[in-house]
Amino acid sequence: MTAQRRAPWEPPHNQRQNARAASTLDDKLDAIAIAICTYRRPEQLARTLKCMASQMQTVANRVELIVVDNDPHKSAYAVAREAAAIYLPEEATGIAHARNRALTYVTESTTRFASLIFFDDDQTPRSGWLRAFVRAMDIDPTCVWTGPVRPTLDFDVPEWAAEGWPWSRPEYSDTQVVNTVGNGNVLIPLSLLRESQVAYATEFTSMGEDTDFFWNLRSSGYQVRYAASAIADEDVPPTRRTLEWASERAYNSALAWTMIVHRRERRPRVRIAMAICKKIAALAGAIFVGRGTSVRRARRLCDRKALRGLLEGFTGTNDGRRR
Repeated sequence: MTAQRRAPWEPPHNQRQNARAASTLDDKLDAIAIAICTYRRPEQLARTLKCMASQMQTVANRVELIVVDNDPHKSAYAVAREAAAIYLPEEATGIAHARNRALTYVTESTTRFASLIFFDDDQTPRSGWLRAFVRAMDIDPTCVWTGPVRPTLDFDVPEWAAEGWPWSRPEYSDTQVVNTVGNGNVLIPLSLLRESQVAYATEFTSMGEDTDFFWNLRSSGYQVRYAASAIADEDVPPTRRTLEWASERAYNSALAWTMIVHRRERRPRVRIAMAICKKIAALAGAIFVGRGTSVRRARRLCDRKALRGLLEGFTGTNDGRRR
């Protein structure tokens, strides 16, 4: 039997009912929490919080800024206090612990938040960013929304990284359903968090916790949509401008992906084996093209590192913790 097609942004019926029921419970349900998890970046954090203060003036919603400090020395305390933000220390090391601290706060708060926005301390919102997310919630208050994150290329971009490909993220049409999403610049409805009771897996120490989190939500029937006007710019510090960084990121991303597949898929080894075959085919095809440009050589290096991550995840020689 052919499945019935829904309108482009129409949520499932049960989710629409839940959202309507929740909206009648409390007239404070339009409150928004913006959580910024940080670790020893006080200057960047101060800049981001200043931008957020300007954004808050553009919407009628009540907005609360939350700073989750993952530094045991509390390097973000003074910055958060200056910005009149709620300060939450989290001494357990790892971004997953910090994000869970934010989840716990907003779900247990006496303020009836409608949504939680995760934003990174090395990002800045563009004009109209918060209004775009508010409009997105008006369109569909039951799904996750994510916006574009664009690298700030205010430096001499190396030839091998032409047009900033190592730092760029895919972009989509407005309201489009997407399958992948990171944590920076993402809005999560509180009704969804309360219903699903999901949390970030603390096994992921440096990356992958966001992919796992949203994979879990999507497998539970929730959708992620794209708010094309909710644009954030992201710093590219000198430590991330090298080919070594790009290739190691490719390796770590592939390895983290295999961890997620092992956690979430019924036949993980089959899924990973298919990804390995696809990567090998891509590398084999590149052989016949020749050495090519510096960009092509850099991409091949990253593909080889990603293949290594897939193989180690498949064989179990690296469980993802030694990174």
